[in-house]
Amino acid sequence: MITTDYANEDDGDDLYLLFSDWDGDDLCSREVFDASFDRLVSGANNMVLVAREGERLVGYAQIIACDELGFNRFYEVAALLVAKTERSRGIGRMLMERVEAIARANGIREIKLSSQVFRSRAHVFYEGLGFEFYKISKFYAKKVV
Repeated sequence: MITTDYANEDDGDDLYLLFSDWDGDDLCSREVFDASFDRLVSGANNMVLVAREGERLVGYAQIIACDELGFNRFYEVAALLVAKTERSRGIGRMLMERVEAIARANGIREIKLSSQVFRSRAHVFYEGLGFEFYKISKFYAKKVV
């Protein structure tokens, strides 16, 4: 049976293993992961949800509460990851339904997310959950030293 709950301080090792399953090339070091985990697991504006099958983590979602000038407060799904071996079992849907329930419980009326342009399966998934495509953006970064 798969359950969803908030990550806790004991989930760091298992969450890092799951995080390492990310199919990108820009995986952070364990040290950077641990520092971010410590900040996020106890943060007020960030929530990390995990999906468990027994004791094993099989997915996670990170939600950020966003307040922007001129907009209603919203949640951003910063990350949604299901272990490669566990995909297409409804785990992502369970996590996203939990995100929606948390939003409703907190009076949040909108959830936003971004998905890289090449993730066509993810796009179908999100649209199947009722998300609507509304803009294309370019993301920029600058190292501040």
